[in-house]
Amino acid sequence: MIRSFYNQRSTKPSYGRLTFALVGAATPVDLIRDMQRTPFNVGRAIELSGFRLDEAGPLVAGLGSVREAIGEILDWTGGQPFLTQRVCELVRREVGMRRPSGFEGCDRLVSGQAIE
Repeated sequence: MIRSFYNQRSTKPSYGRLTFALVGAATPVDLIRDMQRTPFNVGRAIELSGFRLDEAGPLVAGLGSVREAIGEILDWTGGQPFLTQRVCELVRREVGMRRPSGFEGCDRLVSGQAIE
């Protein structure tokens, strides 16, 4: 179907405005079996990367008194956006319940709250 829309761009100019995004852990080359007959040989991969420390400002603001934990959180999650946000939320809740003892580390917290 995607290839059909792509081929019809010459007769239907409005199809030139269409863009399809296939989201997943595959590159266009992974989807191509026959370079001559496939809907994916007109695509291009867009490499996404995780959060870096300099991009985590909004997350740091939500951590409150344990702002220094963001470095460990990013190390633990590899910057993966959803996981990073989830671990930040776990840290925020944990510190809120245990104000005197503070943050004790991602490994123990994630093991206890998310994995188990």
